[in-house]
Amino acid sequence: KPAPPNPCASGACASNVLFLPGIEASRLYAGVGCGGTDGEKLWEPLGESIVRILRGAGNEKVRKLFLNSAGESVCNDIYAKEGDIIGTVGGSSIYQSFIDGMDGLVSDGTINGWKAAAYDWRLSLADLLNKGTERGGKIFYGEATSTPYIKQTLRTLAASSKTGKVTLVTHSNGGLVAKALLNQLGNETSKSLVDKVVMVGVPQSGAPIAVGALLYGYDQGISFHGIPILHSDIARSLAENSPMAYHLLPSEDYLESTAGDAAHPVARFAGTAYARELSAYGATIANRVALENFLLASTTLSAPLISYANNQHAALDFWTPPEGIEVIQVAGWGVDTVAGIDFYTPPPVSVASALEPIRAYRPFFIEDGDGTVPVPSALMMASSTDVKRYWLNLDSYFRATSIKRNHKNLFEIPSLEDFIKNIIKIIVKLTNDQKI
Repeated sequence: KPAPPNPCASGACASNVLFLPGIEASRLYAGVGCGGTDGEKLWEPLGESIVRILRGAGNEKVRKLFLNSAGESVCNDIYAKEGDIIGTVGGSSIYQSFIDGMDGLVSDGTINGWKAAAYDWRLSLADLLNKGTERGGKIFYGEATSTPYIKQTLRTLAASSKTGKVTLVTHSNGGLVAKALLNQLGNETSKSLVDKVVMVGVPQSGAPIAVGALLYGYDQGISFHGIPILHSDIARSLAENSPMAYHLLPSEDYLESTAGDAAHPVARFAGTAYARELSAYGATIANRVALENFLLASTTLSAPLISYANNQHAALDFWTPPEGIEVIQVAGWGVDTVAGIDFYTPPPVSVASALEPIRAYRPFFIEDGDGTVPVPSALMMASSTDVKRYWLNLDSYFRATSIKRNHKNLFEIPSLEDFIKNIIKIIVKLTNDQKI
């Protein structure tokens, strides 16, 4: 009896999709072990009355997410919920169009299924991959298990996929999770489960904005219609012991990739207030060792977590996909993106400030990025047969639509949504160095 025809022989079958979102894009909840009621939403810290917000309810929620110096949650009863990523927040869409688009691919039969892997973005990459106990739709990434949620979800999707494989679609930190996942699975297992990895705005070698975030909580506060929800000092305290903040710091590879741009170093110093730094490092930070020494001397940042970040970069910065797995890197550009931090001494305004110079800082910007991740980091992997690079012009999109998009809501840009769908459907002929 002849074998039935293979429905995928002509390349008409599309793989199931596992989506790995970015930092702060999965909602986090507290169980009774955190001193409140089970199911209290800690992130995102919205949804409270104006009175409670003015009394600091948002800050109190985020304090419950603090970690200890080892990068472990102070409260061990924090969990994510299955599929609970942020589609919209405060009236702004983050992933909603993408969610609707994936649901549409399932409804029309293009793919058999997809999942968004909600995860506890505060934690280390190792915790995300080796832990994640799922009970009743709640996922506890502080608990070790023989069936870690992300790995188990990947295998389940592969088992029900038309191709027997999964396409990973990732955003921001989700791309680092994907690289660490494939590293841990090994080449042969990875090839048996995954066919493509789409990486959108992934800080593969870090991002200079992380320096400002760790030192000062720069751009980390949240306000809504002018009402402060989360103060930057609380956000900085959360980041101080969060592994996620450290593996986003610029790596040695990033510093080397920008070494020829003397006008945009990761950090530069000027004036008498920074005499000590000028003596120790010169006018600019030129390498990772100098950056680490400066960070540790400036604040109460964690030396073990900096060591953790170094280990992650050593494992992932030079990662290449297993043969047969295609990687599509997408970098947004055309909007102001932090290139580094300017540590400067402002002119004295009084006798006291003349005697004791003021230490001040300000970010400086380039347009070669998506508002958070510079292009060299998003396109870190060199082009090859299995690695492609694409650019998404955010300035042109704004000029055409009057809609501002940046790192956090790249997935709301229709051309990118269509591009990703076409990759999933296997109808795009991919070439190197293209614009979307």
